[in-house]
Amino acid sequence: MKKMIAILSILTLLMISTGCSSSETTVTPDSGTETTDDNDEENPEPVDSDGDGITSNVDPDDADACNPNPDDPNCETTGADSDMDGTPDDDDPNDNDPCVPNPEAENCDTTPTPVDNDMDGVNSDTDPNDNDACDPDPSHERCNPEISGTEYSGAEEEGVVCGVEGAQTTCDLNSVCCVSVDIGTISLVGDCTATSDCSGGFLPNFAFQCDDNLECGENQECCVTASGTSVTDIEADSTCVAAGTCAAPSSVSCVNSEECGEGWICCAPDTSSFNVSLPLDIGVCIQGDSCEQQ
Repeated sequence: MKKMIAILSILTLLMISTGCSSSETTVTPDSGTETTDDNDEENPEPVDSDGDGITSNVDPDDADACNPNPDDPNCETTGADSDMDGTPDDDDPNDNDPCVPNPEAENCDTTPTPVDNDMDGVNSDTDPNDNDACDPDPSHERCNPEISGTEYSGAEEEGVVCGVEGAQTTCDLNSVCCVSVDIGTISLVGDCTATSDCSGGFLPNFAFQCDDNLECGENQECCVTASGTSVTDIEADSTCVAAGTCAAPSSVSCVNSEECGEGWICCAPDTSSFNVSLPLDIGVCIQGDSCEQQ
């Protein structure tokens, strides 16, 4: 019996020394050994790896300080691409324009913004001729078909040639040609005057400051308007403007078609639709190859 008790005691000591008693070991308080639990490895203590103030147990991405709060002070935007052109903000000279620096970027749209050069209410992306206010709508208020009579060829003169054919006077450079309605003959007459104020009477009067570029200064052009549907509904004048700024419904003056350039023709204003003639020796550039009315 004593031998049996001794054997059992030895076996017990062996089991304790090899740790076979349990996966959970508890030692007496005076031994100094801590209690361990397998669950500690499965449920680690929450941390805040990205420093965004949100611990790992609730942070959707604890390695990204911008998630879930992109305004967090620790959020780094390095690598962001605001205009989505493939070039990061830090390297992009204009991160509001996807065409800079690469105009071939997939997000770059080089389609030009539609404009309305002839001011006829139809933008250039749908207007068949954005330099002609009569196309596509000849009834538009900006349409000026009267500037389309016969091809004009003349000569430059210093001063406006004023008056009806056969009774013309060349005004001096300090004068303008005032065009007004003669009630007696229901016709237009022209007179040179030293003032540009041609107002007076109950019908409109119009001032022509120039009939070619000789009356204008350097880097200027003579811009002419002539339109209307009746003798009492005429809009006509000419003035010197900065070169390249004369726009529809007005037209640049000319002395021949060569002066107008390729694709344009120099025409005498045609006022036959209201049975009067302009008392001027003048031509204007219109686009096309014919002065026939539109």
